[in-house]
Amino acid sequence: MEAAAAHFMAKYNYWIYVVLMMIGFYAMIGKNNLVKKLIGMNIFQTAIILFLFPPEQKRAAASRSSTSMPHCRAR
Repeated sequence: MEAAAAHFMAKYNYWIYVVLMMIGFYAMIGKNNLVKKLIGMNIFQTAIILFLFPPEQKRAAASRSSTSMPHCRAR
């Protein structure tokens, strides 16, 4: 039981993305109001972007690119 809880906590950000995708998908399919469908589509799109490009990966890429190109640093 502890192994399952540890596995869940290790990947909690992916579970959040899945929940966001489900909320957005429900809003797109289950609602009749076009504004609510648009909001649901935006939530779904945000979840997909976060799933494909996690914030940790973006921070690592930003720090790596600023140190690997010394000629691009501000003086």
